Amino acid sequence: MQKNERFLTVSELASLARLSPRTIYNRLSVGGLGLPPSIKLPKSRRVLFRASDVDSWINRHQMVASQVS
Repeated sequence: MQKNERFLTVSELASLARLSPRTIYNRLSVGGLGLPPSIKLPKSRRVLFRASDVDSWINRHQMVASQVS
């Protein structure tokens, strides 16, 4: 992990993915199906996503969408 790495919250990921936060939480509850890797903070309910993982995840989905079009 890089020292100044940026993390996104569930709300930020939901906004980028154009999903509701509830959808993100629902997917997390079944193992994160279709989401970038998440990090759950110890002794907290907070879930974060590394910005670099989110970027890769978005790029993969854009490539898949362009192949379907």
